[in-house]
Amino acid sequence: MIKEIEKVELEDHTKMNRWEKMEFLEETTPVETHTKTILNELVCWMGDDDFNKFYDYFCSNWDICRSDKELNEKYGE
Repeated sequence: MIKEIEKVELEDHTKMNRWEKMEFLEETTPVETHTKTILNELVCWMGDDDFNKFYDYFCSNWDICRSDKELNEKYGE
């Protein structure tokens, strides 16, 4: 017996905003894809200035590359 293939209708991506598109990627890609591959893809599209702004924001937002002194000042000892 041949099983009929179910046809999946994808949402028209041209009508989705950036947050809906990111949600779609998060829901349809494995964890390793959206943690490394998507980050690498995004960075490839950034110029040096945009990447430096992204890097500074990301590091400060997630307390990456902060000295012990900075962390102690922010959170206490």
